Amino acid sequence: MSNNNVLSSLLELEELRTSATSVTRNGNLDLVHDGVSSTETNPVLVCNLAPLLPLSYGGAYGTIRNFAGSHEAISAIALAAHHLNVGDGSVVPVVANLAGKDSCPLRFGLMEVTDTGLSESIAVDGVIQMTDPSGIDGGEKRLPCAIFGAVRSAVSVPTAIISGIRGYPQFSALSTSDKLDDKIQYPYFGRTDVSEGGQAISVLNLYIKWGVKRVAVVHVDDDFGNSFITGFRRVAELYAPDMTIKSFELPYNPSPEQIEETVQLLKKTQFRYINARISSSANEPLLKKAYEEGIAGNGLYNWILDS
Repeated sequence: MSNNNVLSSLLELEELRTSATSVTRNGNLDLVHDGVSSTETNPVLVCNLAPLLPLSYGGAYGTIRNFAGSHEAISAIALAAHHLNVGDGSVVPVVANLAGKDSCPLRFGLMEVTDTGLSESIAVDGVIQMTDPSGIDGGEKRLPCAIFGAVRSAVSVPTAIISGIRGYPQFSALSTSDKLDDKIQYPYFGRTDVSEGGQAISVLNLYIKWGVKRVAVVHVDDDFGNSFITGFRRVAELYAPDMTIKSFELPYNPSPEQIEETVQLLKKTQFRYINARISSSANEPLLKKAYEEGIAGNGLYNWILDS
């Protein structure tokens, strides 16, 4: 197959696996024996990358939304795998040093996406099935080398326990709960984003710089939102003990009545600085209601959103 094709190395791995005389397993790697480019003592080593991401989800007010960020992430994972396979340093120059099978024998493949729908139970079931070794002996079942996801902290917390027990590294770019810092509970979990505790310090520094003394925090009642408000109160006690903080909880998918009630509570505080750590689908209805009640969009109130 021509290397000019997009993601050609991933297609070549699929063809290699289809024609293989056998596929065995060593640790987290597939050993592909094809009798041509490998021998029984020198198989092709394949690391299967497993995306654990939401393709769509139920948003606030019962809406169904497409999760565009996941589609972008899957494309990025596939491109990264291809670049590693062929030593393409066009994005990350050091990868060019991996060119040639003599330099790095490991090849990276992409497993089917496990769609979490942002749901804890769906994701847990998906990871259990994904890492179940039943049927691997026949070569048809694929097991991951590493798992990429999840998005919500509330999803990564239970799934990272399962992946850790079964010995699979799990990496997230968006799960920021401080819970996931526990390396005893989550020995194989890693992330590329700062934890909520770290983010809380940055937010507090911003408020201190602005001379803010009163802050209202609206947070989702899950590991993401609860980690932030806990961390924010903790650092405020140390570095801004005279700051008044009032917090309000919202479920991940709030109803119109819950949005209305929260906005009324925010309005009653008369606080001009509001920090919202809620689901992305709830941002729009919350701000619309806040605008209707005169606590957003008039230049008198300052909102910081993170979802």
